[in-house]
Amino acid sequence: MKERTHVEKLVHFTVDNRGCTKAVPILQCAKYIRRIKRKPQLSASFSLGDVGRKEDMVKATAEAISRLWIGDCAWMRRSDNEWTYSRVRAVHDGTVTFQVDYGKKIKTVPATADNVMLVAKESIVR
Repeated sequence: MKERTHVEKLVHFTVDNRGCTKAVPILQCAKYIRRIKRKPQLSASFSLGDVGRKEDMVKATAEAISRLWIGDCAWMRRSDNEWTYSRVRAVHDGTVTFQVDYGKKIKTVPATADNVMLVAKESIVR
């Protein structure tokens, strides 16, 4: 007679804005979940991939860039020096990875004010 082995399913959580993950047995998930009250910074005025104008942007400090979370939107400088409205996918090791459009295009840039601008407050939806 074959012995049945129990295989416990795991759920993988992203635990920080650098993309680190933790695997947790599905039956123990409740004790690892907490509600995050912070909502991503989004704009009703722009869609991913839109080209920005200077009045739509605010110069970002190094501290402001380090506080970007996965899901936040910001302006990212492209190779052609245009600024594109993009969604943060990851922030780590001095870089920010952005989702550039609604497809699968992503781009990683250095986390500096030369490459990342914040969305002007008038444009942010809470």
